[in-house]
Amino acid sequence: MVRSSNYLLLRNSIVITLALLVFCYSVKSQELNLKKKYSVSVKNTSLVSTDKQGNIYLAFQDGSIDKYDEKGQLLNHFSAQKLAVPTLIEAWNPLKVFSFYQDFQEYTFLDRFLTTANRFSISSISSYVGLVTISADNNLWLIDLSDFSLKKFDVNFQEVTIDRPLDLVLSPSDYEASFMREYQNLLFISDINQGILLFDNLGNYLRTISTKKTNYFSFDQDDIYFVEQDMIRLINIYSGDTRCIKLPISPKYAIIGNNALVVISDLEMIFFEKDN
Repeated sequence: MVRSSNYLLLRNSIVITLALLVFCYSVKSQELNLKKKYSVSVKNTSLVSTDKQGNIYLAFQDGSIDKYDEKGQLLNHFSAQKLAVPTLIEAWNPLKVFSFYQDFQEYTFLDRFLTTANRFSISSISSYVGLVTISADNNLWLIDLSDFSLKKFDVNFQEVTIDRPLDLVLSPSDYEASFMREYQNLLFISDINQGILLFDNLGNYLRTISTKKTNYFSFDQDDIYFVEQDMIRLINIYSGDTRCIKLPISPKYAIIGNNALVVISDLEMIFFEKDN
């Protein structure tokens, strides 16, 4: 009962605090002159990721993964031996492309050519894990559903080094974690119902970015960004300053690259040249 009360108080305080961010969002939209450069036909895209070189990775319903450069050229293709859609892919390190499969309770690493897949079971960590991503120090962050906790796992010593309960920041009966990523010593977890939760590098909860139905986010320098209808919403992770980029369509995903802005719909991946 005490935990339930604390959770409600915390959630209410988050809503009040983030009202200012919503206001910023409504008054700081940004109109860019987006010039369409080219498009690539893609279908049944289920996940997206980017690496530090600006390459784009698309995962599909058949379990395959394609790697494109910033000009839309297909570089590499991975055909999965097991028919399953990845639950999460993280390609920031192009030499070690990470993917997690909830159905199999496995994670894999692909090389830069997407040819060699090294598979690892997570059954020794927990009886059931909902989401896993790679950390900056090449260990694992995971959401353990067996006890509803956030854990960090040291893959070399095979031990849990951080263990934090999640029931004070997420309702165990009303949550849907969709994506997680570590960036600049912070861990970000998106929940479809509540928003994007921020944790420090010790797994301590910091705050929540208010948004709904966000299943993917990425970063551009100090900004976190994600799609909201026909806009990209960008929020500075330190100051909270918010701005938006108006898009010509309402895409599933959007990526801010080094030289282009890319939007991905159900049928195509469109590359726009940014002209301020």
